[in-house]
Amino acid sequence: MDFFEMFDPLKRFSQGEYLSFWRYLFATLLSGFWARLLASFFLIFSLWFGVYRRRLGLGIGFFVLSVFIAYFGGLMAIMFWWWG
Repeated sequence: MDFFEMFDPLKRFSQGEYLSFWRYLFATLLSGFWARLLASFFLIFSLWFGVYRRRLGLGIGFFVLSVFIAYFGGLMAIMFWWWG
C-alpha cells in the first residue's frame, strides 16, 4: 500500500459525502463571527507561544491555523459559488 493512499479520504467516503462535509465546515465554523473569533485567538496564541514562551513550533502552528481560518473560509466560499 502506498504511503499517500492511507490519507486518501475518498477511500472512506463518497465524493458527495466528502464535499458536503467541507461545505458544512466552512458554512458553520469558518465564516462569520466564529471564524473571526478563532482566528483572533489563534493569532494571540501564536504570539504568546512564539514570543513570550519561546516555543517557536507552537507559535508557527497557531499562526498557520489562524491564516487557514482567515483566508480559506473566503476562498472556499468563492469555490463553492463558482462550481455551484
